[in-house]
Amino acid sequence: MAAHGARRPRRLTDEAMREIAEALKASPAIVLSGQIVGGDDRPTGVMLSLAYEGDDIRACGADILFWLRWQAAHGDGEIRPPRVIVNDACELPELVRLELDFGDVGPPEQARVPGGAGIPGMSGIRGIPGTRRWQPS
Repeated sequence: MAAHGARRPRRLTDEAMREIAEALKASPAIVLSGQIVGGDDRPTGVMLSLAYEGDDIRACGADILFWLRWQAAHGDGEIRPPRVIVNDACELPELVRLELDFGDVGPPEQARVPGGAGIPGMSGIRGIPGTRRWQPS
C-alpha cells in the first residue's frame, strides 16, 4: 500500500510521447542521451540530454520553447527547470548542452547522473547516442 500522501506518477499519453519524438526529429540537436522513466509499458517521464554546435545553437531556444509549451499541455504542475550548459571558452559559444525533463522523472537527486554524464538505458529511443540518427520506437 502506498504511503500516506504519496502519489503515483501519471502515465504519459501516446500523444505526449509522439510530440516529444516529433520535436526531436525536427530539431538539429544531437541526442547525447535519453531515458524513458517508468519503462515502455507505463512511461511517466522522459529525460533528454541534447547538444547544439555552431549555427545550430540558435535552435536551443526553439527547443526550450517547445519544452515550455509541452509542460503547459501535458505537465502535472511540478516542473524541473532545464539545465543549460554553455561552453564559454570564447566570445561566441561553440557548444551548448541542454538537459530537459518531461513529465515525472522521479526525485531530483535520482534524475541526473553526477557530473552530467550520459544517462544509461536508451529505452524507447533507437539510435546512436551522440549522432543525429535516431528513431522513436
